[in-house]
Amino acid sequence: LGIVAKIDLSEVRRAFVRAGLITVGIALTLIIGGTVLFFGVSNPIIRRIRESEARLKTILETTTSVVFLKDLEGRHILINQQYEVATGLNKNEVLGRIDHEFLPKAIADRLRASDDKVLASGEPVKIEETMPGPKGIRHYVTTKAPIKDRSGKIHALCGIATDITDRKRTEEALQRAHDELERRVEERTAELSNSNELLTREIAERTRAEEERERLIKEVISERARLHAVLQQMPAGVIIAEAPSGKLVLGNDQVEQIWRHPFIASKDMAGWDAYRGFHASGDPYAPEEWPLARSIRNGEVVVAEEIEFLRGDGTCGVMQVSSTPIRDRDDHITAGVAVLNDITERRQSERKARDHQAELAHVARLSTMGEMASGIAHEINQPLAAMVTYAQACLRMIDSGKAEMNELCEALRAVAKQGLRAGEIIRRLKQFARKKETKRVQTDLNQLVRESCRFVESEAQTNSITINLDLAERLPAVVADSIQIEQVILNLLRNAMDAIGASESVERVLTIQTKICQNADVELSVRDTGPGLSAQHMEHIFDPFFTTKPDGTGMGLSISRSILETHGGRLWADVAREHGAVFRFTLPSVDKEVTLEY
Repeated sequence: LGIVAKIDLSEVRRAFVRAGLITVGIALTLIIGGTVLFFGVSNPIIRRIRESEARLKTILETTTSVVFLKDLEGRHILINQQYEVATGLNKNEVLGRIDHEFLPKAIADRLRASDDKVLASGEPVKIEETMPGPKGIRHYVTTKAPIKDRSGKIHALCGIATDITDRKRTEEALQRAHDELERRVEERTAELSNSNELLTREIAERTRAEEERERLIKEVISERARLHAVLQQMPAGVIIAEAPSGKLVLGNDQVEQIWRHPFIASKDMAGWDAYRGFHASGDPYAPEEWPLARSIRNGEVVVAEEIEFLRGDGTCGVMQVSSTPIRDRDDHITAGVAVLNDITERRQSERKARDHQAELAHVARLSTMGEMASGIAHEINQPLAAMVTYAQACLRMIDSGKAEMNELCEALRAVAKQGLRAGEIIRRLKQFARKKETKRVQTDLNQLVRESCRFVESEAQTNSITINLDLAERLPAVVADSIQIEQVILNLLRNAMDAIGASESVERVLTIQTKICQNADVELSVRDTGPGLSAQHMEHIFDPFFTTKPDGTGMGLSISRSILETHGGRLWADVAREHGAVFRFTLPSVDKEVTLEY
């Protein structure tokens, strides 16, 4: 009794109070720390959050915290599913809108004030807020942080709110139990002291887990911002669609510039009809025919498919579209990405270049006809002279009165034959010289050689030049503009004849050979017995305006090489083994399995 009498009862009461507070703190720490540990450490998705933005979405949609992202004007640009559960609002009611548009003014003003504080300080802020929801008034601890780019400029605000309503209720329950705990504190002190040491260590671990979680979330948000910035700065249009629905989830600024109307984020593939594309036949692209649709449905990888399209301003264009599917670790197609390049100006430039080349080729043909004028006149004079001779013979037989009907008919047939011959010569000259649109069809190269030789046959005879034809018996067809290729052959023949004319060699032979190359392309060579080409001439022979002839323009070989290159072939010169020069060109064959017979 003496010992008891010395004990200060107020000290006992304070000891009970301290023990009760320790117990309350430990219980709260277990509740909060358990939640943090489960969602911050145990959840394996967090550890792989860097791997893809798709995993971030899974985390945001499964976390029990409310997550939102606002721009500098306060418009919501991202919310998770827990936000919809907590507020009773769906994404369509929130995204793109500020708080004042769907929350009471007092609450919206309070939220805006805390947002402004974060944006003004540039530092994260943790606040406790109350918000109305489908389940009544709820209590939240909200951490708001600014999102900065590499230069440190703030361009958005992120918020993570944790519902602490249950914790509040627990605190109230703990307060009611405080008196009971105070009564038992003496017998539990030893046990709680040991537990306190263990919980202190656990609190430290869970605190680190919470910090790591917040750091990872910030990294993901920053990574998303960097990805968005890269997509916007790309010179090509980029479109991303979900699989298999075909929902368009992203289109950068270049897409709008190419189509010349705002990006239409359709909810499914049926909405792709807003984009008008056309096949080469003129038929419109159905939604499932677009390269991106084929990628997300069939896994097809499309490379540089050219599509004509109708812009928003009514003009037509041409673009190249490449698309590829996006797969997860299980090789399932989850999305598809398409890259668009507007090549309208390039195609227009190519068309102008082809028209300009055709114009140069036509001028060169007219120049060639002028140079061949004397030979052409001689070739036409032959049938005309024969016609006059036969006609005069008919007149003499009629005047003598001894004309036989059979002889007259035979003479008139000869007149008609020579007239047709003269007409055929004029027809060939007219066809060769006229200006027409380039048209490529399957062509027999050997036949073009024979027709070209007819043009120079008279000139060759006049200059005592022998033309030898060494044509392959079976030669694949080529796709070509016959007039342009005939122009190339004729230019090579006349150059060879000029070279032979300038030579003092007794042998005056021009040889034309056709053959099949190892890769099944067709090769034509023109060999002469002229003086040949020097090393200096070989280096510049195909340069525009370079010529070895006194009256040459220097454009024939340059134009010929350009014509062959646009046909997918090439032209080059060699020095003949004995004397003279040889010019060769190749053209790709139409079909390596199908050949023409002669």
